[in-house]
Amino acid sequence: MSVKIVYKNCTGCQACFRHCPNDVIGWNEEKKLPYIAYQDECSHCGVCALECKFDAIKHTMPLACWLDISTLTPAVRPVKDFNWRNWVVK
Repeated sequence: MSVKIVYKNCTGCQACFRHCPNDVIGWNEEKKLPYIAYQDECSHCGVCALECKFDAIKHTMPLACWLDISTLTPAVRPVKDFNWRNWVVK
């Protein structure tokens, strides 16, 4: 699984749900929490992990995506704020 939600860190802010371009992350209205709805449709863009301010999204990218994401990151969030630990599922 390339995307994992760390529920102990999740505040229910919906940032991951609102910003995922492929609707991989769904929203459970009853629990007020996100869930992984369509794992196979993940394009490994990393927007969910970048937008989460609470370190609640862990994302593992396929090796082929590393070069693409390293050129995208400065446009999404300044490099000084980028934390590679958000990209590794533990």
